[in-house]
Amino acid sequence: VKATFLISGLHCPPCTSTVEQSIKSVKGVKSVKVDWATKYAKIEFDEQQIATQQLAGRIAATPHMMGRNMKYAGWLALKVPDIAAEGNADKAKAALAKLKGIGTVSAYPQQKSIGVS
Repeated sequence: VKATFLISGLHCPPCTSTVEQSIKSVKGVKSVKVDWATKYAKIEFDEQQIATQQLAGRIAATPHMMGRNMKYAGWLALKVPDIAAEGNADKAKAALAKLKGIGTVSAYPQQKSIGVS
């Protein structure tokens, strides 16, 4: 499976290496690339060995370079080409929020995506 995560808490370019190294060490992860400019992590993994939610948890559990008070988080980024159309963001957020296991849903119309945690 290939998935894109929006990574929050990236305060400097070296943070990307910290998150990459943490994720690379997870059994089932085949590849990971964190982009400092976009804040996206593209991860290829074996879903039989690790679930998407577990990857998000691993990102959140990664010790931050700046110390204990700082945290990383990984939001699964879902591409929604028509998200910028009026009302589509609200409809998509409402539908996703009803699903079991979804904590928070945020819309990013400029990136044409929805982030879920």
